[in-house]
Amino acid sequence: MKIQLKNIKHMPSLSQETEAFTANLYINDAHVGFVENGGYGGNTDYFST
Repeated sequence: MKIQLKNIKHMPSLSQETEAFTANLYINDAHVGFVENGGYGGNTDYFST
C-alpha cells in the first residue's frame, strides 16, 4: 500500500506545539481525502472525499 501527502501547505505562523499544515491524501495513487493539523498539539485530522 502506497500512502502519500501531496500539495502540502505548511503554516509556520500557526504552529505552536506541532507543525500546522494541510495536504491532499492519496492511497495507491488515488485521491481519497485530505488531512490537516492546527498546530496546537492535537491529532492530525483525516477527511474522506
